[in-house]
Amino acid sequence: MRLPSGPVQVRIGRPAPDAALRPSGILTAYNPLSRTVGPHANEAAGARLRRLVERLRVPFAPAVGVPDDPEMRKAWTEPGLALLGDVRPIVVALARRFGQNAVVWTDAEGRVRLVATRGGFGGCEVGEEVPEPAANESADRGARAR
Repeated sequence: MRLPSGPVQVRIGRPAPDAALRPSGILTAYNPLSRTVGPHANEAAGARLRRLVERLRVPFAPAVGVPDDPEMRKAWTEPGLALLGDVRPIVVALARRFGQNAVVWTDAEGRVRLVATRGGFGGCEVGEEVPEPAANESADRGARAR
């Protein structure tokens, strides 16, 4: 993602690389329920998400979810937003509204975790942190943000 200090990468299970991200949440409106949809539907959903965040007056930065697996990057790179500040309930609610399974949350200490936004995802209830093995599996599918 791009912060005023420059581009940064956020990785699940690794410390946040910039204090401006403590706390923050990364979400996308692309590919609801991890099902691929067409580019026009994704772009329209992304634009709706951005307008909602602007109306909420929550500080944000553009972000892009990128899979670790180079083969998956071709089909599963997802633009999104990093909402800055102690806004976890807003991030979770917006992700639910756009049909997302989870968000990337960085807490005040800089711990980066995957948080379920759909009941049952990763064996979790909505708002719970996804345990590391399931979170790492999701990271392979696109939960890393740059």
